[in-house]
Amino acid sequence: MTSMTLSSAGAQRWILRRAGPPAALRLFCFCYAGGNAAVYLPWQGALGPDIEVCAIQLPGRGARFAEPLLQHIDEAVPAIAQAIAALPDLPFAFFGHSLGALLAYEVSHYLRERGGALPRQLIVSGAHGPRARNPKRQLHLLDDAALVSELERYDGTPPQVLANPGLLELLLPIVRADFRMASDYADTPRAPLPVPITVFAGRDDEFDDVAQYEDWFSDSSVGGELAWFDGGHFFINSATDQLMAQLQMIIAPSLRSEPRYRHG
Repeated sequence: MTSMTLSSAGAQRWILRRAGPPAALRLFCFCYAGGNAAVYLPWQGALGPDIEVCAIQLPGRGARFAEPLLQHIDEAVPAIAQAIAALPDLPFAFFGHSLGALLAYEVSHYLRERGGALPRQLIVSGAHGPRARNPKRQLHLLDDAALVSELERYDGTPPQVLANPGLLELLLPIVRADFRMASDYADTPRAPLPVPITVFAGRDDEFDDVAQYEDWFSDSSVGGELAWFDGGHFFINSATDQLMAQLQMIIAPSLRSEPRYRHG
């Protein structure tokens, strides 16, 4: 693919993974707002050697801390797609939580539009569908105190971090930039992806109607399903055993099947 030419060295900046035996499938994991890709690396032990966990690391965190933060999803999508395409060929699936769900969805469309291989599964977690989002939630515009209150309410940031002024000074710009990416996002009408979409949702997360999650299903031409988990927005932390079992069940058919989705 001449339109996706990021070098292997360039790809390494975007993708965290642990060395291990050859796998049958890669699971690319996309982070929530303020997240560090390293949170996904412990999943490797739970998912087993057939699945290689590859966590997408955005600029401004971890080893990329000195790099400028991104402000818009469109700034991240091409580089992520190129990093994925630069890896040795292997079937893959996408998992994205919250902001990460939007990133995984947009990268899927980017790959499709350029004739690239598509994920065998698109798993979107803790996120309303692209057309069911609330555009009025401009969390990135909150002052620091209000932003910290929002993080406390989401219950995804350790209390000791929120209570440490030095750590907050490092964290809040990242959170603010990521919230801006989510707030400014607008879906573009496109043909549905020829990829199964599974939606993960927390029973105690904020939603007015199940239709906010089922909105995702219109983005797949081959079907989708909704799986519920105990917990709030960060059920991925509190219901980890259930989550790992569900991921293995969803990905298992992709480990056995031969066809790869490809556009054109």
